Amino acid sequence: MQTDELGIPLGWADGTKQETLPNILLGWLLTALAVSLGAPFWFDILNKIMVVRSTVKPREKSHEEQSKDKK
Repeated sequence: MQTDELGIPLGWADGTKQETLPNILLGWLLTALAVSLGAPFWFDILNKIMVVRSTVKPREKSHEEQSKDKK
């Protein structure tokens, strides 16, 4: 196949299917949990993060930085 010649690891490698099965199941369970919480939950979380971010004051500029801005 052409993708084999590229050297990009795509698909299952030999013998790794059983080793990664618990990881895949864990991923599906986390995805199902996130989806079951619904969009309103995630939008509320994002809004709370944005409120916290907007209330944090940026650091004040030193006197030297202020003088460079005024030039």
